[in-house]
Amino acid sequence: MFFEPDDTTIEEIRADYKSGRMLTGQIKDILVERVTRFLREHRERKEKASSQVHLFKKDGQLAREMWRHDFSKS
Repeated sequence: MFFEPDDTTIEEIRADYKSGRMLTGQIKDILVERVTRFLREHRERKEKASSQVHLFKKDGQLAREMWRHDFSKS
């Protein structure tokens, strides 16, 4: 359910599995496909963000600005 946003599809899978029309191996195949897609997209986002990571580390520009900011006055 974490990798399938459509409740209708989840219900169809549940009904097919309960009735025996779908086997455990088929559900595993669906899960492998979804997890693989999620990880691929995650890697792509991580690569795009890698050029900005230094900004958020404790010695990065944004981090230094946050350390200087007085949040008690916000």
